[in-house]
Amino acid sequence: MPIYPNKIADEFESRKEDIRSESMGDRTLIEEYTQALKDLEQDLTLDDIIEELLGIEYPGAVPSPEYEEHESIVVPFEDSCEWTSHESVNKWAKGKMKDTPTIGVDGSQINSTPEFDRPIGFVQVACIENLHTKDGSYQRDIETEVLTTGDLLTQEEDTDYVRMDEQEVHVRRFEKETALIQEKIKENRDRSPPPVVFYDGSLLVWFLKHLDPSKKERYGTAMGKLLAASQKYSVPVVGYVGGSKATEIKNTIQNLELIQQPEKFMVHDYQFVSPLMENWGDRTILFNSQQSTTVKRLKARFEAKDYDFSDEIMFTYLRTGEGPQLDRVEMPKWILEEDMLEYTMDIIRGECCVGRGYPEILQQADADAVISSDDRERFLKMYQEFAEENDIELRWNNKARSKKRRRR
Repeated sequence: MPIYPNKIADEFESRKEDIRSESMGDRTLIEEYTQALKDLEQDLTLDDIIEELLGIEYPGAVPSPEYEEHESIVVPFEDSCEWTSHESVNKWAKGKMKDTPTIGVDGSQINSTPEFDRPIGFVQVACIENLHTKDGSYQRDIETEVLTTGDLLTQEEDTDYVRMDEQEVHVRRFEKETALIQEKIKENRDRSPPPVVFYDGSLLVWFLKHLDPSKKERYGTAMGKLLAASQKYSVPVVGYVGGSKATEIKNTIQNLELIQQPEKFMVHDYQFVSPLMENWGDRTILFNSQQSTTVKRLKARFEAKDYDFSDEIMFTYLRTGEGPQLDRVEMPKWILEEDMLEYTMDIIRGECCVGRGYPEILQQADADAVISSDDRERFLKMYQEFAEENDIELRWNNKARSKKRRRR
């Protein structure tokens, strides 16, 4: 069904004062949070903060030792003040990344198809490795997996009811992405300097609380093994989240009772942290993420050793654009402990320079991995042709077929 612009315009007009008042309320509250963050860094030591948060199971964001090493929550990046053109930006980036590989991994998928009585799914994962050598060498890998009906159907416990497992394709993609990163870490473990590996998304697997226990375990184990490989072979891995809407610092401010937020307003960290940043490339100090039960899932046995990253995921907010939005960079704690933080951050900034605000290596991985609507149609056609060539009965779902015709 199409939308009706005239009706929508009338609705907007009728809610104009509500929208205006909400906007004003948001702005005032954001200013209060910015001031609360300033008060925190002026009035409380790291020991004070830790003591105040003691006993709160998930306090939000706990400052790292960087809190006492820097004069502010924000770590300025003054190199960018000297950039006067795209040429000077690129020169800085090339100097930092010369002969240092960066690796980006991203995936895409075709969810279980409703068009046929025998559902099928598909996963595609791309890996790009830029060696940053004079000859501009790249290495590309594509891995794929077809999921058949047997992979996609599940029987509910204590019943004979068989249903479609809507999450299986997602889990397989995630496992394939993390396994490919592990493989690349091992391949590059003897490089000096080590590569920096970019994962497109959060290392914290926030979404686990909505899944069944077996899926939670698979996701947690897959990410745990990735993090274990990174630590074992000293190859930095970062989870890059563009335009983060996280709220950990906000929750810490609330738990420290520096401010009380009205229930009806939603504030994100970037909104009150961003005003404290002046330069492109500025970042916050590292914080330890203690926001959700999902961090407790980041455990795995890797190469005969048990690893637990429940208290080991750090994050920083990074300014790489002109607007108020900030990107979020997550990483395992060992990168800070082994004095590889500034090296890692400079490589990230270099990639963002080349990518005009977002890591170029992830843009390339996305371009290789993405599955368009035309690709999906081509995949379904190939499935039909395969079934016909091999005398496999494949029937259309009439409801899905009718919708498909109507929407053309």
